[in-house]
This record gives sequence, structure tokens and C-alpha cells, in this order.
Amino acid sequence: MNVTDSLLIGFLTVLMHERFDVAPELRAGILIALLGAFTTFSTFSLETIYLLERGGDKSATQYSA
Repeated sequence: MNVTDSLLIGFLTVLMHERFDVAPELRAGILIALLGAFTTFSTFSLETIYLLERGGDKSATQYSA
């Protein structure tokens, strides 16, 4: 998931910078706020699942609350 998101961020950066005249604020909003948050949340979810699978129930529920 993170590899796909990273490629999408790179592709959209070049596209918005070279092909379309997108304001830097809008570009940052799309890339950082939207796609960056999606990537961070997917990593958080995956790490929580790994922790639960390894028997770290108390640790996983402590951080996911």
C-alpha cells in the first residue's frame, strides 16, 4: 500500500508541477494532507494488526484507542 501511495504522490507531483498550473498550496494540500494521511493511516493499521497477531493485545489496544 505504501509503495503504491508513494508512486502516486511522485506521479501527481510531476503532473501537477509540469503539466498543470496548480497553486503550491493546493498541491501541498492534495499531496501532504490527503495522500500523506492515507499512507500514514494504512501503516498504522498494518502495524496494529501485526502487533495483535504477535500476541501484543495490551500494547495494540493501548495505541489504537
